[in-house]
Formats: sequence, C-alpha cells, structure tokens
Amino acid sequence: MYLSIYSFFPVLPCFFYGFNGESSEKFYYAFNEKTYLVPKKNTLLVKYTESTNRQDAEQRLESLSPDAKLNWRNSHVVEITTPTSESGNKLQSILKVEENVYTCQPFYISEDGLDMGVTDEILVKFLPGVNQEQQDALHEKFKTKIIKTTRIYQLLRVSKGADALT
Repeated sequence: MYLSIYSFFPVLPCFFYGFNGESSEKFYYAFNEKTYLVPKKNTLLVKYTESTNRQDAEQRLESLSPDAKLNWRNSHVVEITTPTSESGNKLQSILKVEENVYTCQPFYISEDGLDMGVTDEILVKFLPGVNQEQQDALHEKFKTKIIKTTRIYQLLRVSKGADALT
C-alpha cells in the first residue's frame, strides 16, 4: 500500500511527500521526482499551539537565545536562526518539551536550493484502490487526525511533537 503526502505550510507551495518511517533521510516528491531535503544550518521551524500568545512566545525565545533571529511566518509559526549549531540544538531540545510548542523541527533546503518548512499538517492523496479501511488503519498507525477531506485530498495533523516527514 502506498500513499503520497503533501506538506502544508503557509508560505511555500505544496509538494508530494514520500512517507517512509524507516529512513532518516528526508525527501519530497514533486511531479514524481524525488528531491532530498537537507537541514538548513542553525535554523528551526517552530509551531506553537493555538492558545499561545505570540508576544509571550517571543519573550521566551529571546530569554532562551538572545542572539537568535526570529522570522514569524504567521501568528503561530516562527523560523529561528541561531548563531551556532550547538545553540540551535540546545534550543531545539528545550522547545520540544515546552507545553505550548506543537512542533519544533529543522528548517530544510531542497537540493534545488528552495527553503522548505514543515510543521504539523500534511495533505494526503491516496492512490486509487486504497479503501477506507486501509486509510483508517494508516491514520491509526501513524496517529494522524483528519482535519479536512475533499474529493482530491485529506488534510491531516500529526501528533504533538511528531515529525510530519517520518
């Protein structure tokens, strides 16, 4: 059974994702062409829970990493660039366990040089022949929640703290 996954994020276009929980390599499919993703040096993408106040989050980030550069993508998603890999790794380990952080992932660059941010939402288009029972089994296995269904795709949310690419 095979499915294609699209990542959804507010600034960048949607792409097909290969869903492979066994590999540590990150990649996406665009027009059936596999493109590998490389973590962008010293850069994280953090999505906060809906109840998080942006000003409070910003103050907390500034206290944790005063030299970090913050680029808010929307009211709940921030791209954080730290001065060193060490400070980025330390910040990521702190943020991943904070109650108001839904996801904290590396920010990626495609092999084509395009920025690629991935948070908690993915678009899935099942191949013909994948029945509802098989779809439900996959949602249960990967602990995804259906947010929206159209005739073309399903919008899914991964569990808090999960990586949408694995």
